[in-house]
Amino acid sequence: MTDFILGVEGGYTVDHAGATNYGITKSTYEAFVGYKVADDEIEQMTIGQARMFYRVLYDGHRLHLIKNEQLCLLVFDSIVHSGYRWTAKALQRELDVTVDGIMGPVTFRAVNNKPDIYMSLLYARVFLFARLAWRNEEKYLRYLVGWNKRLKPFYLNMYKIWDDNAKLTES
Repeated sequence: MTDFILGVEGGYTVDHAGATNYGITKSTYEAFVGYKVADDEIEQMTIGQARMFYRVLYDGHRLHLIKNEQLCLLVFDSIVHSGYRWTAKALQRELDVTVDGIMGPVTFRAVNNKPDIYMSLLYARVFLFARLAWRNEEKYLRYLVGWNKRLKPFYLNMYKIWDDNAKLTES
């Protein structure tokens, strides 16, 4: 999973979120390490540090509890790109469970029992990107094409999900 994230995130940049490397913003990295860092520390971040960060993020949010690997990757990418609380709330709204922004046992159980949640989360992300660009064109419009390109592998994975779900219902 971290290889996918590192593949779509790229290297050092300063964008609307500030200093960012491998998709890890300065503020997120500071929360991870527990102290303030300079922009050059973000710029000099190694791929090994980024891998460790993403491994801790994945484990900390207990994403291994999501049984479908493609869905798990979509959720993980959404957390990395749009934040944990947004992702949790988007899932919870679609699952018709309490929307509290925390993925706990109820959310994970519902995720694993609703095969079409993959498409719902994917569409929620597309809508989020469009809404951000529409509400603040000057800040976000230039990112819209890249954000949607990021989702291309997930569109392609829909076919695998549909095939897997068809096999489950046939047995």
